[in-house]
Amino acid sequence: MFFKLASISLTFNSKSSTHQKSDMGVTQSTEQPIRAPFSAFTTSPYKLSTIPQILTLYKSRDFDFGIDANVVAALLDGDSPLAEKVVKCFDSESEGDDGPLPDLIINGLSFLAALVLLAGLTEEREGEGGENTNPLGANPIRTKANLIFSIFDFHNSGSITASERRPQ
Repeated sequence: MFFKLASISLTFNSKSSTHQKSDMGVTQSTEQPIRAPFSAFTTSPYKLSTIPQILTLYKSRDFDFGIDANVVAALLDGDSPLAEKVVKCFDSESEGDDGPLPDLIINGLSFLAALVLLAGLTEEREGEGGENTNPLGANPIRTKANLIFSIFDFHNSGSITASERRPQ
């Protein structure tokens, strides 16, 4: 009996994410577009090198954990239309409608983590022959992990204390 093994390749580029599809136990990755408005964060000016400034602004202005479209706009350098779309997408009840923006509050830490994950996706490329031509360095995943850690390290101590794990 002859069995052919399928080669599975995971792809992730600036306009897509992967989705797992299973056919009788064999899993394949298919590309799925990153949903608007979050696709805006995969390109300039939201490069991974600019994200620490946004995180610093969030901490220095002492914003609440629950933030509204005005705070999101302040973090996005005044981009109110994008901020309103982002807040609507975090609201599962709005279903992407274009109606007036209700007084929604979203989780600021979740928003910042999503921003870190999406930022700079267009920068994360490999050159020909598989060599790393990534301006983020040899390990962009570690760079992003460190930035996400810093979101929760409110005292910038390099560790997350018990009080930081359970914000009041």
